[in-house]
Amino acid sequence: MISQLTSDTKRLPVSVAFSGPDNTGKTKQIGILARRMGAAATSAGPLDHYEGRWAAIKADGMSRWWFETGPVQEVCDVLATSYLERSRRPFSAPVRFLDRGIPMLEASLAATVGVRENLAEPQAADRARSLLAPYEADLRTAEAGERALVLLHCEDVEEGTRRSLSHEASVTDIYAAYQRALHEQINRLVAEGRFAMTMHIGDRPTITVQDEVRRLLAPLHPAIPGRAMAGVHVTALGGMSESGKSTAGEYLRTHHGHARLKIGYLIQDAATRAGIVDPYRLDPVVQAELIVDALDRYCEAHHFLDSVSIESLHDFDSTAELARMLGSQLTITYLDASAAVRAQRGTAGAQDVVDRDLIKSARGQTRSHPSPRRSSATTDRVWSWSDGWIAWRWPANGPSTGRAPCRSMHSACRCTWSPISPNSSTV
Repeated sequence: MISQLTSDTKRLPVSVAFSGPDNTGKTKQIGILARRMGAAATSAGPLDHYEGRWAAIKADGMSRWWFETGPVQEVCDVLATSYLERSRRPFSAPVRFLDRGIPMLEASLAATVGVRENLAEPQAADRARSLLAPYEADLRTAEAGERALVLLHCEDVEEGTRRSLSHEASVTDIYAAYQRALHEQINRLVAEGRFAMTMHIGDRPTITVQDEVRRLLAPLHPAIPGRAMAGVHVTALGGMSESGKSTAGEYLRTHHGHARLKIGYLIQDAATRAGIVDPYRLDPVVQAELIVDALDRYCEAHHFLDSVSIESLHDFDSTAELARMLGSQLTITYLDASAAVRAQRGTAGAQDVVDRDLIKSARGQTRSHPSPRRSSATTDRVWSWSDGWIAWRWPANGPSTGRAPCRSMHSACRCTWSPISPNSSTV
């Protein structure tokens, strides 16, 4: 009886392999999910950690070795050895995420020989299988131990190739040809049933893709969360010092049922969980990922929420990454007030407001404000608090929170802001 109980309740470790062409977000999706799962998951890391020859290859120029100087037998051996060594490493967590599964070895090798030897897709596939024949038994065993998920831009080879290449700063002819061949080979493997799960990411933002990833993977192990901020809309408030961000956040909380959260709290909470000592030294992209991670945890713990406000946006680059990650689930709102009014509102004096403005400007806060030179997508809304209303509503040294304005509140109110809901486009 005890043996049966142990068998039923203790789940075996599981390896999940994320495959797909370049720039489909494999590494990003793994990172988000692994961070969210904490000690329950680990990422196996890049393949070059598993083969000593990679150091010399990279030192001499990996692209040149891959496409020109390295004998194809050597390319095959280095790749196959890397994949197999990774598969043999013991688990360090209940769930292990792999960046590129075993089928990607065949796909990438076929695309490589196709480009180097000018072979059509079927002949390139045959050539790759021939090169991999000495490793076939071990590769079958390794592939059987993976749960395979492939991320594709779309079904069309030409469009998928275009999207992959669009993310690169520069593209050589041989790399472009390789990407096209790689898309062909991956589509062939999809048709052959080598991937248990297939996703088309299209133009969807990161968190929407992550939500589908979790829905697909959750049945594989109880430690994998089932959703990612599904149905939650986030209003992110930005602006210079004393521009009314806190009041707007409090209004959304008291009048529209938003949960009100501080971005500093979110960053620190996620950083503490991840063992990061100083999150503000991190790249803005990572800071945005920490914000989303903390939001994801908060929303799961408060599953009844569908609207959250966060304040205050720290800098332009992390805000741009938040927009990429959350897409239409995010509304970026910039609150504006004149320098004179903001100076009057500062509880520590006008110079304190000036000093804080300098810090915000250095972080790129003012770049969130629309201008003729910037895309209108950068900021979704601008709330302009008029001098007359601010002077009436907030006396000198008054509190920074309170009810947000409405034209019916007071005859002196000249605010250009009107109440909004998450689905409204009203400014």
